Amino acid sequence: MTSERSGLLLPIDATLCTGIDIGGTKITIADTATAAVRHYDTIAYTGKGVDALLMDYFRAIGKRPRFIMLAIAGPRDDETGAVQLTNADWPTFVPVDAAASYPGTGFETTNDLTAAIAGVIGQSGIDLEDIKPGTPAPTGTKLVVTLSTGINCAAAVWDAPTKRYSFVTCEAGHIGFQPKNSDELAYLDHLQQVSTAEHKHVSVELALSGKYGIESLTDHILALHKTDTLAAAVKRARQAGRPTGAVLREIAEQGDGNDRAVARIILHHLGNMIGSALRDYAVLFKATGGVYMTGSVSLGLADYFAKKTDFIKRFIHPGAAHSGWIERIPIYLVTDPYITVRGALALARQGVDAAG
Repeated sequence: MTSERSGLLLPIDATLCTGIDIGGTKITIADTATAAVRHYDTIAYTGKGVDALLMDYFRAIGKRPRFIMLAIAGPRDDETGAVQLTNADWPTFVPVDAAASYPGTGFETTNDLTAAIAGVIGQSGIDLEDIKPGTPAPTGTKLVVTLSTGINCAAAVWDAPTKRYSFVTCEAGHIGFQPKNSDELAYLDHLQQVSTAEHKHVSVELALSGKYGIESLTDHILALHKTDTLAAAVKRARQAGRPTGAVLREIAEQGDGNDRAVARIILHHLGNMIGSALRDYAVLFKATGGVYMTGSVSLGLADYFAKKTDFIKRFIHPGAAHSGWIERIPIYLVTDPYITVRGALALARQGVDAAG
């Protein structure tokens, strides 16, 4: 037995369930043994993937759980549960292979947004901030949207006969980007010109996400406006691995002159386009139960969008079809950074209960 596989010798704790949230930037793990949440960096497991992560976790706790639910940001095979992490170079994770490698531990996968919606539905006293006021329908569909490294959403749909929610997950970040005016058409043209073989399709995620969108929009706007402080600050942030969105907000609120003006232009366009994207998602799912925003971009910028851009106006789109009931939809910012891993843990518990 090699040291790399030494976790296989650890005992199984039949009372222990674990939830894991794997995103393009960070990983969190929660289990039933402690209220603490463990943190890992996705980049540390480049080329190695879930297997190396599991071994580190097993060694850290000195045992193996009975059941693990992995919420992974990537398309999931509905038959095998196999998932390929979208925004990182990891091998595909296949639950049946993991179960064979770690006998006595059960594995199941779900999309990270399914776990997030499970966290929203299942957690009492969830930390929320009102982004847009509204009146949610008591049994209306609830929609969770993540704006982070990538973009996606999931819905909780009320099933009247069973009096419970069912979860619907999609790949919403990969639908086509829909510009609404000439400025956004120019941005679409920019994205089409810089698209690579890897990104031939200009999706919502490519246009608006934390990994691609904010960087692309910033480059596009900076090419149209001369700045000194802003351009240099963005360059330094990228070199240091700091989110560009944080720099834009800082200069938009505390800068001066043309630098402040251009930062505000970038955030204004971003907030407007995200407002329209959220409207599309809300219409698709008829999300009268409310929209819940999660993810690092939401945490950093959602309140700015609501107060200083046309984000809410674009979400409602007064006069357009369904604007009446859309106007009544509340939008919440989920301020609990661990809502997804808490949801994954809740689903892990359900998996054990179902198995008996």
